[in-house]
Amino acid sequence: MKRLIISLFSVLNSILLFSQQWAMDEAADDAQLTDSLTIDVIISALFFIGLSVCLYKYAKVLKTYEKNKFLKHLKVVAISTLVVGAVFFSAIELYYSNKRDSQEKQANERLREISNKVDMYVDIYDRIPLEIDRISPDDFYTKGNDIYGSQLYYPNEPHVENGVKVYSCYRVFSGPKLEVAYAKAARDLLSRDYETPGLYNIWISPYRIRYYREFSNPERDITSTFPYFVDRFLKKYDYQIVDGILESITEELGNEYFKIQGIDMDISPDELWEKQRKMFDNQSIDQMNVYEYESLNFGDFEIMYCITLTSKLGIVEKMVPNGIKNKREDFEYISEVEKNRSLNKFLRIYLLFMMLLIATFTLGWPRN
Repeated sequence: MKRLIISLFSVLNSILLFSQQWAMDEAADDAQLTDSLTIDVIISALFFIGLSVCLYKYAKVLKTYEKNKFLKHLKVVAISTLVVGAVFFSAIELYYSNKRDSQEKQANERLREISNKVDMYVDIYDRIPLEIDRISPDDFYTKGNDIYGSQLYYPNEPHVENGVKVYSCYRVFSGPKLEVAYAKAARDLLSRDYETPGLYNIWISPYRIRYYREFSNPERDITSTFPYFVDRFLKKYDYQIVDGILESITEELGNEYFKIQGIDMDISPDELWEKQRKMFDNQSIDQMNVYEYESLNFGDFEIMYCITLTSKLGIVEKMVPNGIKNKREDFEYISEVEKNRSLNKFLRIYLLFMMLLIATFTLGWPRN
């Protein structure tokens, strides 16, 4: 029996030492979060005061027991306390594990609903300042990899293509853009069924402009014709205009643990846009390849609109924001932090309860 008592106290002491710093860190965090008393704090304090009074009375009763009866009480209480602690810790682990699985399932089901709601989701960026560079008049269809440096071209004679004179040509580095997330319309893009639910996201923007007259004003012409291109593009689809595709769809997802973000594509951009002319080949990241969507002739000039930044949007688990993440918590995801903090709170209560029990049986140790 003495060995049992020594073993139980050793276990309790080990748990206490192992968890002491953890509990102190959490207590410090709680102190930083609030300086005032809350209802929960008051209720907890009253509960432990009442528990302490009951245990004190129990200690006085224990003091009247014979030694054998006292040791039986100690054995039952110690084993019960350890079993209850193990059950509660396991229950918290199981609850958060099931909660995460449930949230993931709900997120995937909701994404399927979102993907079948409209043909595509669209965001229009029509106020981005233009950045352009003049290139040779014969480089309208030249691959971007084959145009080096920034040069100004003022040819004496215009370039003649199919009997038409081209006087100047420009490439566009930055300008108005159309962000598109293919939803139902993604089925028409793919040559095969895609494995995981998701939205295929692209940017379409002016990429080149060339002039069939001597006078050129690319800033004005690109800006003034962009609304026409957008209307031409959208009239073929059932679409929904949103303010920020990632943010809007994540908000529509309405999930505590998961959000919409870029995921691995199950089809390469070259396969996805195999019918389109490739205008730039990124050797390291194929998602940054550029493909011609279409070129529109406006009489005195022609603009090429290209597809850039092909990606796939899907379900990704939310990570803890840097501004919220506790430096002492080595966890990446919100679900892990929530589970850890719940375990931590229960551990503090459990340790306090065990300390009260130790004090109770110490005070109630029989005189004989």
